[in-house]
Amino acid sequence: MELWNNSLARFLSLRYTERVMIQFPDYTHSLVNLVSSAAGYFGIPCAHPPLAELEEILKCGRYRNIVLFLFDGLGCSVLEKHSEASAFLRKHFVCPVSSVFPPTTTAAVTSVETGLTPIEHGRLGWTVYFPQIDKNVNLFTNTLKDSKEQAESYHVGNRFIPTETLEQKAALKYTPPQDNPADGVQKEPRFYTVSKFGTTKIHSSKQMFDEVYRLCNVPGKKYIYGYNEKPDSIMHISGTYSLPAKLSVKHINRCVQRFCRRLKQSPAGRDTLVLVTADHGHIPIRNIELTSFPRLEAMLIRRPSIEPRAVNFFVKPEYLNEFPNVFAECFKTVFPASLLPKDKNGRLSECAGQCFPADDADFILFSKKEILETKLFGSGTEHPSVHDSLGDYLAAACSDITLVDSPKSNHFKSHHAGLTADEMLVPLIAIR
Repeated sequence: MELWNNSLARFLSLRYTERVMIQFPDYTHSLVNLVSSAAGYFGIPCAHPPLAELEEILKCGRYRNIVLFLFDGLGCSVLEKHSEASAFLRKHFVCPVSSVFPPTTTAAVTSVETGLTPIEHGRLGWTVYFPQIDKNVNLFTNTLKDSKEQAESYHVGNRFIPTETLEQKAALKYTPPQDNPADGVQKEPRFYTVSKFGTTKIHSSKQMFDEVYRLCNVPGKKYIYGYNEKPDSIMHISGTYSLPAKLSVKHINRCVQRFCRRLKQSPAGRDTLVLVTADHGHIPIRNIELTSFPRLEAMLIRRPSIEPRAVNFFVKPEYLNEFPNVFAECFKTVFPASLLPKDKNGRLSECAGQCFPADDADFILFSKKEILETKLFGSGTEHPSVHDSLGDYLAAACSDITLVDSPKSNHFKSHHAGLTADEMLVPLIAIR
């Protein structure tokens, strides 16, 4: 308990600093490590080490079920701002953990579902460039950037950046071979994904809780992952600290508390560990359109990709050296070399969860080489698609400025995917 309280104190001290903080992802204490612990508990091998705080919880009891609820956008700062210290979720707060970079749903949820970092699974953000069709495609919706038009008749992301989920790994590990289905191979634990988009489909928050409750009461060991799109979908439209966002967080708190109370009252569901986390946080933003900077636009081969707060630029060869200077004339820019030390070979050190005051910088501008050296998208074997998806430079937001493409782009009030602590830090909450 003392370890948890110290973690909470460290987070709150960071939260209340007057200066905006640049927070690099920490892939030793992240969502990837969280799911490595949860999946590893059931014998599914993962590529990354477990999360120490969750390991401590898991060794304290024998759980038949592990439930992981992920509420989109419910970062540490959002939880702290919209709920009292006595609220159910905050009372069960264990520690802050790092999201991945960029802290956005496509990259982070894929990491939670696969146990891999973005550099390994290749789904780097909402919009990815695919050289196979020479288009920027919104991965989840299979639409062209800033459009509702379908990119192709097939799902582009699934064809060119397929993923293997923990649920699929578990099915392979525990399903008997087809030629001898009675050979006694263990068929459990079972893995379930409960969401509007999961293998166990639901259509509302209530259905999600009801279905997870039903699964917890089914005999056998289970890892159950439930995803809900709130409060993210509300904050984008109404704002990070709006009344609708506050009501959404309070509703989530009540629903989780009610769900856990039901479990405790059920003899078949009591041996369940309930975990709650998020894919990223949120901050209030100011939208600025790239079309307002014709000199920058003229240097680009194609429209930017990935995210408006993690802007991926493909630059014409003749402008490669000039581009950083022109970008710095347009925005207050800091370069990675001024933040991170170099080794004896002149390579930048890994970002490794380091934290710096943002001062008045708008963006950190990385070259492709610096992205790979710092392991900004994570450690592990680089997915083959990354070589083509990554451009020559990437601008990671460290202020409220968000670089949308044009008047056709979404102009949200609240967003994520940048390198601020409010976007990067998400909670680990555990209810036993």
